[in-house]
Amino acid sequence: MTLKFEIQTIKIVLANDLNNFIAQETGQAFDFFVEEEASGHFHQFKIDGQAQSYQLEVYDEFIRCKSAGCGRTKSILQVLCKNGKLDAGIYFIDSTW
Repeated sequence: MTLKFEIQTIKIVLANDLNNFIAQETGQAFDFFVEEEASGHFHQFKIDGQAQSYQLEVYDEFIRCKSAGCGRTKSILQVLCKNGKLDAGIYFIDSTW
């Protein structure tokens, strides 16, 4: 039996670099460790720039500083990709120490 697979490019980003990128592109402070309750591992996000309406709302709330919730990373990345600020692809965010 042969294992089927496809070759893809995976982008590995340090969490602090992601924080700086989002802050630079949006003008808002961002902390991946708080957003995803992340520490000591990788988080995978498949970004295609096809932001759903709820993701646009999450992004707008983030920009207006009205929301302090967790789990907004994918929505923010989807909108940044849609706006041409980020390439589509699979991102692994490295939150290891």
